[in-house]
Amino acid sequence: MTGLLKTGVSSTAVIFSLFAFVPAVAQGGATQGAAQESARPDPVSLSASSPTAPAPESQTAPGPAAVNPQDQAPTQADGIQDIVVTATRRETSLQRTPQAVSVLSGESQFAKGQTRLEDLRTSVPNVNLSTTNNTTQLYVRGIGNQFLTVGGDPGVALYQDGAYVSDQSTTNSNFFDVQRIEVLRGPQGALYGRNATGGAIQIISARPTSTFAANVSATIGDYGRRESEGFVSAPLGIANTEFRVSYQVKHLKGYTDNLIGGQPGAPNHLDDLDSQAVRVQTLTHLPSDGTFRVIGTYYHENDAGSALSVKPTPGVQYPAELLFGAVPSDDVRKVFANVGYNRVRTYTVNADYEQPIGDVTLSVLGNYRHSRQAFLNDCDGTSVDDCRYGRDNESNDYYGDVHLAGPSDAKLRWLVGGTYLRYKVNSLNDIRFSFPLSYVAPGAPSFIPVSFATLAGGSIDTESYAFYADLRLKLTDIWALQGQVRYSHTSKDALESVILPLFGVNVVNAPNRVRNSFVPFKVGVEGQLSRDILVYGNYATAYKDGAINLAALQTTPVRTEQVQSAELGAKTSFFNRQLQVNVAVFHSIYKDLQLSQLIGTVVALVNAPKAEVNGAEAEIVATPLDGLQLRANIGYLDPKLRRFSNSPTIPGPVSGPLQNLAGNQLPYDAKLSLNLGADYKFEPVSGYTLRLGGEYSYHSRIYFNEFNTRLISQKPVGVFNASASVGPNGDRWKVFGYINNITDKDVQTGVNIFSGLIGAARAVSYAPPRSFGVGASVSF
Repeated sequence: MTGLLKTGVSSTAVIFSLFAFVPAVAQGGATQGAAQESARPDPVSLSASSPTAPAPESQTAPGPAAVNPQDQAPTQADGIQDIVVTATRRETSLQRTPQAVSVLSGESQFAKGQTRLEDLRTSVPNVNLSTTNNTTQLYVRGIGNQFLTVGGDPGVALYQDGAYVSDQSTTNSNFFDVQRIEVLRGPQGALYGRNATGGAIQIISARPTSTFAANVSATIGDYGRRESEGFVSAPLGIANTEFRVSYQVKHLKGYTDNLIGGQPGAPNHLDDLDSQAVRVQTLTHLPSDGTFRVIGTYYHENDAGSALSVKPTPGVQYPAELLFGAVPSDDVRKVFANVGYNRVRTYTVNADYEQPIGDVTLSVLGNYRHSRQAFLNDCDGTSVDDCRYGRDNESNDYYGDVHLAGPSDAKLRWLVGGTYLRYKVNSLNDIRFSFPLSYVAPGAPSFIPVSFATLAGGSIDTESYAFYADLRLKLTDIWALQGQVRYSHTSKDALESVILPLFGVNVVNAPNRVRNSFVPFKVGVEGQLSRDILVYGNYATAYKDGAINLAALQTTPVRTEQVQSAELGAKTSFFNRQLQVNVAVFHSIYKDLQLSQLIGTVVALVNAPKAEVNGAEAEIVATPLDGLQLRANIGYLDPKLRRFSNSPTIPGPVSGPLQNLAGNQLPYDAKLSLNLGADYKFEPVSGYTLRLGGEYSYHSRIYFNEFNTRLISQKPVGVFNASASVGPNGDRWKVFGYINNITDKDVQTGVNIFSGLIGAARAVSYAPPRSFGVGASVSF
């Protein structure tokens, strides 16, 4: 948008003591709720406290490779049940997988009313999500993406059913009929490919079932909440095929009132939701244990969109006040918005073929995703209709992966494959506002408005291909070596357009291009010291593609962002698996970290020469009593810029002098995150189960820009949530309820800093206030 916005643990005890401060591997402590039936030939059964877990694959679909018995932790009749993941694109025990993975059950997230991407921050250590300008930004271990236009890439790779999702503007659609959500923390460049410098997240849909199953649920709550979700799944009766059809409907009046609602074009409420979604699947069982799965998903949303609570800079007279005597509301949940809408439409077709060939397994995945988002915001926050910002993005995303996996029980375990991606997007940004003449003509009257309009955008065609390999060599019954490598090449070709009538700028279809190749890799050693103790060490690299600052006509190349990261970790279980403790420590150095930098009135995308992130994580799960599970995960980060200078936004058309920001904390990161949870299931009456759950999530101060100013930050804050359900044993039906943000905290999730021409104002986005829902579900 041409620079008007800146985003901004005897021997066991000894061993544990050695590794209690080592790299943190995410575990099912972040998980709860039984996973839905996977309908695989050998489905993984998980307890209510520990859902299933294949972890996201690099831009590749999970293969059906069988679990190596030597990789499985012993099954226990009680205690914390094991989870199966596919982080290495093979089914392995989470506790035997040497990297940091967290798994969340879709069912439990639904029961808590947490069905969007931003809810992950309350369940996984060192994860943060920001939603600003109707766009979601993912941050893992300190790294994400501040840049909102289409020419940049995320630092956390997002996958849906094994396919990479390129379009960031439509990623925060609601989860529905989800089996699990998997979060891999730390660089994943070798197996996950491009744009996984911080980590990777995969959302995995529930699979068709081999017997008839159906469920329907309905929820009502405050703020006009009305929701329904359900599915039906059964054998199709022909061609050894099963099907599953699922749907979701959501309505929310909105958390924020518009003080001028009802005027033409002005919505009555913002932060609302009106969405509908449907998914149709088939799963065909082929000869020789092969499968062919097809998924078609449609999602539609049409609402007023996010509220931008505009806050003037203290000591600065707001432009709208100078011109019209109008000021923004100072109430977090009340705004002035002359306009506001958010329209999202996506549809996806995904096909996954898996076929054993002797002792080798072939996996082929193809995916097509079309998405469009159009939104319009009031960007001055006053009753005067003087500032509008609109954006329209439309994209087509094609993705394919083919890989071969050797036998899981071989001394040398191998996997080789390749991926192809084509992403074509058109984007248009329309910005219109007025500023005082005195901003550009010192001494002129401040009450004279100067109209300013910008049309900026263009198209980008991204094409990427890669070849990769994964090897694991078993040295002894205890020790093994692992290695991963990928060659990746990406090209981006853009046509940029910028029209600024005030300055006589009229540039249409100016060409720009980026080419980069990279060879990320990972090497590691793992030691299964006993049945219940795994230790590991990894060294990994990853990269983010070079970027095009679309419509800024920026000719300075935005170089590839690179990371080198070392991690040590331990995964441990005690007391017959009644206590599970996974820990990790890591050290990451980032070269050419991509940040936005205000230069005059233009936001340029630049490279910070060096940044460093050190951290630690611990995930703990305990089952001290029958039916009681306690969870805790702790994340610590020290994310710092080592070399970078920038100029702050000030009133008027120019920025201030460059400031040396070495030592400053990276934006959108909390140094300390703490998530505590408890679930207790018991029978108050014979034959009926009551579940009570509670959570507390704390984050230390988060800065929203690299200057680390208190004004542009969220102070330390903790949020309490609670949920409950009751129903007959067997879950034939269930009544449930939840209340989130019990103490009604105002929690900022992001801040945009406007150009000095709009008075360097802050547009603040907030997490939902206290809200509740009650509902019922019936299974057939």
